[in-house]
Amino acid sequence: MRTFLILIQLLFIVYYAYVCFVFYKLYENSCNCKKLEGFKETWNYKYVSVMSTLFLLFNLYHFINVCRASQVGGKNEGLYYQTLMIVSLGYAASFVNDYALLDLFGTMEKKNCPCQTKHRDQLTKTTYVKLGANVLFYLHFMGTLDKKMFDDLLKKIKKHQKSRS
Repeated sequence: MRTFLILIQLLFIVYYAYVCFVFYKLYENSCNCKKLEGFKETWNYKYVSVMSTLFLLFNLYHFINVCRASQVGGKNEGLYYQTLMIVSLGYAASFVNDYALLDLFGTMEKKNCPCQTKHRDQLTKTTYVKLGANVLFYLHFMGTLDKKMFDDLLKKIKKHQKSRS
């Protein structure tokens, strides 16, 4: 299971690194397209540029933690609901990021923008796959995480930390 998580994490890192690469190439505007300059001013372009970079950094950080398998304990007060809220907000930001990217690329295609068409096509296909995977992961996470299981997990973590001290 740990190997599977590491593999998935690597795929997300590669995906967000590719998004950052494509948006950097769009930022360069090597084809000197005037249409592209207009697209750079849209909320989609700005949102995807910023959030994809943040998601890349988060995934790199998470990957390092998964590889090190470090866990940090804490107070149990309301942690279950805080976790649900944080996970939901993270997925929501990811879904908005996917929508913004797909909407921007769709608009660019409708207006016949010639810039980075090969990369845009690849990234569009990959984004649909990632979006589907994220929906499945989110539904699985929300379906399997219940309060009793969460409390039991926290007790095990605290017990393990006390035995290491």
